Amino acid sequence: MSDHTVTVIPQFRDAMADCRRLYLSSAHVCLEHVPDVIEQSRQDFLRRMIDLHKGLIIKIYVTIAEADLRWSKPEQQLARELIDHIWQQRLHGGQLKQAAERMFADARDLKWSALVRPFEQFAPLRENVADLETVIMRLGNLVAKSDGEVSPGEANTLLMIQQEIDIQLKRLSLDGPKEYDRERQQSQQA
Repeated sequence: MSDHTVTVIPQFRDAMADCRRLYLSSAHVCLEHVPDVIEQSRQDFLRRMIDLHKGLIIKIYVTIAEADLRWSKPEQQLARELIDHIWQQRLHGGQLKQAAERMFADARDLKWSALVRPFEQFAPLRENVADLETVIMRLGNLVAKSDGEVSPGEANTLLMIQQEIDIQLKRLSLDGPKEYDRERQQSQQA
């Protein structure tokens, strides 16, 4: 394992934990401020947000790892950390390869819009959009840099991810104020 990879692994773990914290804290904000809008039980909503954070990390990892058309040793080590984070399993060898193949296949069905939808759907989460964009790009950059250099394909893919997330989250300003925004403005005026 290179010195560079040794430093990237703890940063990747931290970034995944930050993503989880962001989604969980956002779930709690929704449950506190807009409980009537949430169409599922409290526990189901929390589980849904945890699942979305897992899907987002998988989507980011796979999208970047596939960008240079090779699965490097450092990317494999990050896959091990990712699987440990998501499924709490420490896999090696054939088990890691099999789990990664499943992850790569599943990632194709994940849509950026669905993974970040709560930040578009629930007005109280709009304040967290910058944090979401930061964690997404941080995770993407760590995967891209894991083998010591960012390939042109990885750089282009990072840009594509940023543009896709911008498209999904910038619709907020085009949609105009939502009900939560109107209620908040009215309560501040009163």
